[in-house]
Amino acid sequence: GEREDPVNIREKRWRETHERLMTEGIKAFARYGISGTRAADVARAAGVAVGTLYFHFGDKEGLLREILERGSTGLLEAVEAASQVEAEDLETGVRMQVEAMADYVAATCPLSRVLFDPRTIESRSLDLEEKMIAQQEASIRAWQERGLVRLDVDPAMAARARVGMLMNVMSWWCRNRRRTPREEVVGTLVRLCTHGMAGPG
Repeated sequence: GEREDPVNIREKRWRETHERLMTEGIKAFARYGISGTRAADVARAAGVAVGTLYFHFGDKEGLLREILERGSTGLLEAVEAASQVEAEDLETGVRMQVEAMADYVAATCPLSRVLFDPRTIESRSLDLEEKMIAQQEASIRAWQERGLVRLDVDPAMAARARVGMLMNVMSWWCRNRRRTPREEVVGTLVRLCTHGMAGPG
């Protein structure tokens, strides 16, 4: 058979190492938190020298940044896809967004634990929160235009309140998933997010 191009082999090996470091980094940050995670331990778990981690990410912060970037992008895309579907009423619209968020968290639990860790959000001035607020504000404005949300609701403030609640509950649910079924989490959040906002329709 044909021999594979050495450049392709190197590239493939680089990607595999990068992914292994990401995977072990997610596990370590989820288990030990940011301050409790050491670059040397992540490298050892990935089966490489610590210099390899520095080569790929610069340092532990660089690794964390890339992990958070991946998590933020995935979550925002999931919620955005749900927001694009035009729901016939407010409860359905909110439910689709909350379900998208809950499903993302359930599918990526160690990653979401890192993403929603209050210390991560606090210390990284993470723009995930601001992007989620902008996303929610756009939804609330669109629902107001369709008469699904009362006009006396301030979209900017309502979006902040909702995102604060959603992030807090998702952070807690990540650590207590066995104790609380998805449907209970979704149902409670949907009721809290719609009650007090719904228009006369």
